[in-house]
Amino acid sequence: MKRSYLLATALLVGVAGLSACSVSDTATTSAQCGFIVGDGDDGRDAKVHKVVYPNQKVDLAGPSDDEEVFLPIPCNSRNWITNPEGSKDANGDPIGDYHVAMRGVTSTGTKVDVWLSMFWTPNQTESVMRNQFFPFCEKYDCFSNDDQKVNNSSAGWNDMLGENVPGAVNATVRDVMSAYTDDVWTKDAGWSEIADKISAGFNAEFSKATGFGDNLFCGSGDVSGWSDPGKPGEGEFECGNVRFRIDGIENADDKQQQLSDAQSKKDLQKQANADRFEVAQELYGPNTGAVLGNLDLIAACKASGGTCVVTIGEGSAPTVVTPPAAKQ
Repeated sequence: MKRSYLLATALLVGVAGLSACSVSDTATTSAQCGFIVGDGDDGRDAKVHKVVYPNQKVDLAGPSDDEEVFLPIPCNSRNWITNPEGSKDANGDPIGDYHVAMRGVTSTGTKVDVWLSMFWTPNQTESVMRNQFFPFCEKYDCFSNDDQKVNNSSAGWNDMLGENVPGAVNATVRDVMSAYTDDVWTKDAGWSEIADKISAGFNAEFSKATGFGDNLFCGSGDVSGWSDPGKPGEGEFECGNVRFRIDGIENADDKQQQLSDAQSKKDLQKQANADRFEVAQELYGPNTGAVLGNLDLIAACKASGGTCVVTIGEGSAPTVVTPPAAKQ
């Protein structure tokens, strides 16, 4: 029995007044891929007969009565974002695909929460799409069934990601974070390096979850694509590593994170004081400490709004009155 999934009914109604040839012609968009598959009835195969790529025409009347058309799945840039529960966009709508942080452990045994974003696209290599991505996707009925909503994930697509991505990402994060010390959450200087290491290790963990040997996901953007971007399905598809961005790393213990934040502020203040002292030495020489102390005292008096008399030095040394007496 033939079954089609690209708004076949709407298409037939909309072109009822056209020729039979026109009725059967349609096309995927630049964001879509799909499959023409044997129906598996009466001993016939249920294999993928053809992979449909972005902008390629699909003749709904072309496949025989022994075939089915599965369209579409997204073949464009996708993301998978971890955000705390309750995160919303400017319109107040929920955002994020997963609302629990990835958990890692530093080299000293401290648990850390890692918030991150993943940027990817399906591996469009023909053999991968035919032999691996289709059965993986079909398990979850991930096809959108609506070519107008390919950018909005179907329930099956979300099930596919939800069952496989978090575990693979978390396993990669655990492995990567074990090489870092406890200061990793107090500064973001090394976060891009951490993201690169997660990118390098993700596909191995994802393969463990899916059972497929080839990379089903590639990095979106310039790291992946066809040798001739204008002719998808022809030539070679370059599959780069899935890209990651670290959005935040926190101590998993809230109290310890607060102590860490306080220590970080203390360290910043100590560095600022040291920089100030170094510059002041060029002006005040060996008396720098005493001069800066007096200046700080005078500034504090001014800020308090009271009247202070500061004696600089000993005995009959000069004094500073703040605020100064008003002129008569």
